Amino acid sequence: MALPKMNERSEIFRLMKSCYPNVFTFKGRIIKSDMENPDKNKIEQIINNRNNMEIIIRRIEENDFPQMALLFSEFAAFQNMPERMTNSPERMKKEKDFIFGFVAVTEDNAIIGYATCFFAYYTWTGKSLYMDDLFVKQKYRGKGVGTRLLENVIDLARYAQCHKLRWQVSHWNNRAQQFYKNMGAVIDDIEFNCDLALGKS
Repeated sequence: MALPKMNERSEIFRLMKSCYPNVFTFKGRIIKSDMENPDKNKIEQIINNRNNMEIIIRRIEENDFPQMALLFSEFAAFQNMPERMTNSPERMKKEKDFIFGFVAVTEDNAIIGYATCFFAYYTWTGKSLYMDDLFVKQKYRGKGVGTRLLENVIDLARYAQCHKLRWQVSHWNNRAQQFYKNMGAVIDDIEFNCDLALGKS
């Protein structure tokens, strides 16, 4: 069975290559020679300990919620909309089944960036992945952290056989727009956000 082509620098690529017993690659494409399931414990080990880099990328865990909530507030302030950040670690714990994505973590377990995403279905294209947020703390920008986070989201979408990945970017954030274009994204100005608040829970 041939899996979709992936970026060889991403953690998911290395995870797949390391955890399936009979795998070989060609030009970034993982070719799997049997249908055996990967070792889940080894998957976690590969994500968390695959190398000695100062910053690692791993899946979001429940213990991350307090740090992530602080980053949500920081991101909202960066977007000049701090009043719209109403989430909390307590709410995240209640709704943890809906939270998925990746975090960038330093050696002392400080979260310095994250990417959150969820699966969606678009009538024009079919099954897709939507990236809700991609954020890296100011101190760590320009060091490839955002690229690594986005590469993992892209590879997740490819591995899940989604037809596209969608996300938003602020109209004033020219730097982010250029970064996304360099990653191959097409940006348009056709649609506007429509939010309907449903009250406090």
